[in-house]
Amino acid sequence: MLRACGLFKVVQEIYIRRCVKIMKKKIFLISLSAVTILLMALPYSVAMRFSDGPNNFFVSYYSYFSFMPIGYGNWFPMLTVIFSVIVLILHFKNNKRIVWVCQSICIITSSIGVLVWTSNNITVLGTAVTILHVVGLIFQIIFYKF
Repeated sequence: MLRACGLFKVVQEIYIRRCVKIMKKKIFLISLSAVTILLMALPYSVAMRFSDGPNNFFVSYYSYFSFMPIGYGNWFPMLTVIFSVIVLILHFKNNKRIVWVCQSICIITSSIGVLVWTSNNITVLGTAVTILHVVGLIFQIIFYKF
């Protein structure tokens, strides 16, 4: 009886250590997604180039959450926001494959938005958002070993 009780304690301790290790990974990925969404909320993260004449160009800066880029046909920042929020929610639900797909879509939409609309005016925050999405995808692949 004592041996079985000791074995139970060892198994329970191993299980608790494994759960703590998994929770640390999930907390890291959730906090990375939250920081990315926080950076997207800042007002100078999306640059859009406009022209008021043949040789006059000016740049306006918006948040990823702003509807102004959508009004001018730039849907990529809002798509990035939508899929980033989905990634954050799905981290809590533990859907690893769907999170991987949504994270990949975030990388694609943020990269295409930068390349199509602001190739001359890349912002630091927009670049940071893309880099954080890439880092999140890399760590997700490392943690979950797809």
